[in-house]
Amino acid sequence: MPWLPVILGGFATLGSLATNYYKGWPLYAQFYRTLILGGGAYGIGYGIHKTYERRKHVRLHAIEHYKSMFPDRFPQRISDIFSYKKETR
Repeated sequence: MPWLPVILGGFATLGSLATNYYKGWPLYAQFYRTLILGGGAYGIGYGIHKTYERRKHVRLHAIEHYKSMFPDRFPQRISDIFSYKKETR
C-alpha cells in the first residue's frame, strides 16, 4: 500500500474534522466536504506515487540497457569467499 496517498487523505480528513470541532459543529457536519477533501487528497497522492514509480522503473530500465550495451565498463565482481583457489606451496 502506498503511504503518500494515505497520509495526504488522512491530513485532509483530519483538517476537515478539526474545522468542525473548533467551530463547535458536530463532527459529522458537512460530511460531503470531508469525503471530497479526503478522496481528492488520496487521489492526488496516488497520482504522485504512480508518477514516481513510473519514473523509477524507466530509470532502472535505462540503466540496465546501458549496462547491456557496454558490459566492459561494468566488470563483474568475483567473490573470494567461495572461489576454489589453487594452493601454492
